[in-house]
Amino acid sequence: MSRTRVGLGASGPDVELAQRLLGVAAEQGASPGPTGRFDVATLAAVVSFQLQHGLPASGVVDDRVWEVLTAGVAGGSHDEVYEHAAAALAEGRVPTFAGLSGEQVARAFLAAFPGLNPAPAWLEEFTDRVHRLSGGTSSLREGDPAEFEFRPKGPAALLVLERPGEQRRVVIMPAAQPIVFDE
Repeated sequence: MSRTRVGLGASGPDVELAQRLLGVAAEQGASPGPTGRFDVATLAAVVSFQLQHGLPASGVVDDRVWEVLTAGVAGGSHDEVYEHAAAALAEGRVPTFAGLSGEQVARAFLAAFPGLNPAPAWLEEFTDRVHRLSGGTSSLREGDPAEFEFRPKGPAALLVLERPGEQRRVVIMPAAQPIVFDE
């Protein structure tokens, strides 16, 4: 998967994802967690990561850094994250992922998106999980992009959550807040 090359001064969802995967947090001198702004604390975390992994210490998150950052992402079990997300959606709520680390959530949703769209098998299993956890009363289906006001700048799934008496547009993406309602 090719991601955006980011460095000092950049901002956006790829910076925020890199910050989560690098564990950039307040104790490292950054603001209270990922901000989506590539600041000096993020630069320090990138250089440290590059040195630890035998990469050139450029301070830029390029294809080589993304490759090492995301290595093993697809291999691990992310079931706890997906179960948490599906349970919240089954109840018509946006998941808060309380009790899970930002890195754990970011890695799980990064694994679900090998490209611009989620892996078909993952999406099918996830929609089945939402349906099962709702006792058969909630379902997710593909949405019409023209109906969505929120326009993700990167990989995303645009879905419609159908529950008794309501329909909500849902955006799932590999980002710091991986699931949002388009309202």
